[in-house]
Amino acid sequence: MSGLAFAATQPQHLRGGPAAAPPGSQGGGVGEGGLSPPGLPEVTTASSSLAPVLAQAVAVFSVASLAIGRGRRSRAPRHPFGPSAAARSLVSCQAEGSDAQADAEAEAIFREAYEAEAERAKLLRSQLEAALRQQLGIAEGEDSPVQIAVNAPQAFSPLESPGVTWRQAFQDIKKRTASLEEQLKKSRGASAPARPPAPASAAPASSAPRDEATPPPAAEPFASPSSGSSQPGGALDPMQMVERIREVAAKAAEEDAVLRLLAMGEITNQDPFNADAKAPGQLPPMERAREALASQDFVVAESITFERCYVFTGAVAPGRDPGQALESMQSRVRSLGASGAETELYLQPAKEEGKALLIMLHSDSLRFDGEVPWWQWVFATLLVVVSFLASNTTSLAVFPFTPQMGAEMASILDQVQPIGFGVIGTVAASEVARRAVAASYGVELSPPFLLPTWPIGSLGCLGAVNRRLSTVPNREAEYGMSLAAAISGFLVSGLFIAAGLAAAPVGKEALVDLNFQILPGFVKLLLRPLLGASAITSQPDPFADPMIVAFHAAPALIGGVCGLIITALSLLPIGKLDGGVIARNVFGPAAGTVSAAGFLLLLAGGLAEGDIGALYFSFALAALFWQGGQEPPPKEAVTEIPGAQKALGALLVVTGFVLSIPGNLFPPS
Repeated sequence: MSGLAFAATQPQHLRGGPAAAPPGSQGGGVGEGGLSPPGLPEVTTASSSLAPVLAQAVAVFSVASLAIGRGRRSRAPRHPFGPSAAARSLVSCQAEGSDAQADAEAEAIFREAYEAEAERAKLLRSQLEAALRQQLGIAEGEDSPVQIAVNAPQAFSPLESPGVTWRQAFQDIKKRTASLEEQLKKSRGASAPARPPAPASAAPASSAPRDEATPPPAAEPFASPSSGSSQPGGALDPMQMVERIREVAAKAAEEDAVLRLLAMGEITNQDPFNADAKAPGQLPPMERAREALASQDFVVAESITFERCYVFTGAVAPGRDPGQALESMQSRVRSLGASGAETELYLQPAKEEGKALLIMLHSDSLRFDGEVPWWQWVFATLLVVVSFLASNTTSLAVFPFTPQMGAEMASILDQVQPIGFGVIGTVAASEVARRAVAASYGVELSPPFLLPTWPIGSLGCLGAVNRRLSTVPNREAEYGMSLAAAISGFLVSGLFIAAGLAAAPVGKEALVDLNFQILPGFVKLLLRPLLGASAITSQPDPFADPMIVAFHAAPALIGGVCGLIITALSLLPIGKLDGGVIARNVFGPAAGTVSAAGFLLLLAGGLAEGDIGALYFSFALAALFWQGGQEPPPKEAVTEIPGAQKALGALLVVTGFVLSIPGNLFPPS
């Protein structure tokens, strides 16, 4: 950084202050109505030449002398017999020439000040970029896709923007340096702005200018935000928030679950259009919350605070059951008064063996409504009716085309109702089993909202969507609900298939055939030996394949096959599907890879033509939009699922995956 250290003084009647600045004071700024040059910060260089300094001193002295002369002339009494008009004109021209010279000299001083402040702004910018790189974990000189952009007010010189004076340019560069200082202060998380080499105290007017270059002090090391001393109540700086989230994620064994809790805690559930909305609740003070945990249940090693969330790292006390320890701590925290009465604790596993994370949130952050509005029950009932009607026209059922078909359509639809009963019965059995397990653990669920595929033929229904209305106490409850739903779906669909096989088809007189071509590959292998001779069915649509392979089948058989496929697809390890819940508890960190395989399977089926593509594409949309993401994790997630239950869950996920493999991936039969 170039430039020489110097100090400038100003006449008292122009600055409004003493002629000599006391030691330790800094130069002043540009005052209104005054011509005084600004106080100039110290800038250091390797050069020791005094010529620029002496030139600036002479310039300052000239401006001051001129101003004093003006003042004296303005205060001199006018003689009754004044000079002639010519003399006054000559004096006026001389005064104007003196004003122009003074303005030029002042501009020269402002130019020197601008250049010095511009060098300081460059140093501030470089320090800010270095701090941001360290905050993001980017080493010096390392190539990174992250581009660091520093925003600050622009300051153009007269050389860059004609029409701008050096005085105005100096004022603009001062605003830029002030903005950079403030950003650097925030990035370092310090209580005072972290400056580059501070300017030396302005020397008295009688002192000689410095002629030695002062090397700048080393930049302060980047200070990361404090983890344990902060208290909630004020918004965190974004850089502090990022640093603390990274710290928590680095400690959590299940990052997605923990980060989801943090997001729920920090993003308040407020209605901006409701002026009477309840204000978000507050957590108890950190010290009181930490005392309530007690070492006999949980040994706290470190605390990380957010505005509406506390994270305690440590371990459950030796010999203490995690579930009982969490229940005991929850009871003590809620006894702290109004601030703790609505506080929820979540115990999550940490990466380090034997360690855990205890997360404290306010219940307002969890967004559990509790009560179900009446219209949701009406809407759920309407979806059941639509799904039943859509199931009776599923693309798995092929109706032989006859001249009398139009007149007999009402009779045909009446006789194929077992298809709808098979589909709705399978989904209903899964939901009844899910709610039975949920009730045993005290978990409340919303009404099941069925997903009809109308107007797409497909299966008629793609399962049901549920929403939790309360917290899940542990992994066993979450796992048990999905396990029971999958087993019940397989059992009921199997019963419908058995009933359909027992009802002998009526050969050529059959009202409906099973569309064998669009079945998943392994479902074809299982059913083919049980279906007998195939039937060739004519299609009325001339733009479609005029001939399809079908088998005479009872409507109950078709309904059972639809239920089997629905259950198998729901076991794909994706999002909030039953398979996704089971996979997270069985496979742990590898669940992400398994989930990717499930999406690839749906993609492979969705790219097929005709009804096969419609089936897998519609389910993929349902999985992404209605079953995507995850629910809040169980409150106590440290205790693992027993090995026998894990084995059963893994078997179900593998079975569902195999039965869902689309038939277009198999060679034509």
